[in-house]
Amino acid sequence: MDMLIASEAQLLKERETHRLTRKLNAGNVAALIFIALVGGAIVYGLVSIAIAIQDTAVLFWLIILVTGVVGAFVVALAAVGLGAVYEPPREKSKKAR
Repeated sequence: MDMLIASEAQLLKERETHRLTRKLNAGNVAALIFIALVGGAIVYGLVSIAIAIQDTAVLFWLIILVTGVVGAFVVALAAVGLGAVYEPPREKSKKAR
């Protein structure tokens, strides 16, 4: 039982050490921030336009629908980008013998 606990503790230590030493991919983080800001600005602009033309019901709901689609697309794009925030692990090079 002691050997099992020791091996599991070693595996946990290795996994956490790897996780804590990951490096951020600055380009992907910048792109993610840019997408969030631009997408937010577009959605804000569309909502502002929809509020300004509240009197025209059909156009108002059309703009609200477009706003929802654009907002969902931006959120999905940002969610996909979150998977690439860290640099991928590099394979240890094996020396040829």
